[in-house]
Amino acid sequence: MMTANSLWLIFIKINPSIREEPFVSALQEWYRESPVLEIDSYAELLYRCGGQEISVFERVYPVLLPDAAAGAEWTSGTTLVPHFERLPPELHEPFMHRYRQKLRLIWPTEPVFYTFRRILFSSGKPNQMNTAWGGICCSPPPGGTGFTQNQEQTE
Repeated sequence: MMTANSLWLIFIKINPSIREEPFVSALQEWYRESPVLEIDSYAELLYRCGGQEISVFERVYPVLLPDAAAGAEWTSGTTLVPHFERLPPELHEPFMHRYRQKLRLIWPTEPVFYTFRRILFSSGKPNQMNTAWGGICCSPPPGGTGFTQNQEQTE
């Protein structure tokens, strides 16, 4: 299972916020793009690993949050961790303040209906179960690994 929220509004608001001053200078222009592939790419990776009975699907988990600030809190312990590891501690709260402002623009009313997406996948081999994760066990799909040069391969 892996996250598939890279296109959701809450995550789209992170990169523009991180590219503002003083954050962009403190991060030396580093930003993180999601390394998550499209779900059909995971099916192909499983196939390339010799997988049979391949199952790949996306699931949406809905959560009712009290307000936009709760959405910011939700991501502060997950998606924002790599950013906070690189930002000086004195910029954590100013970043969160700016991020909460942006989220309030897309969620001005309360409560907030928030969904988070997950990709779940599995495959089997005769007499053995094998689950590939992110192409670790086999060669990448044609055209590369699905990662750009400016992103980490952790998620």
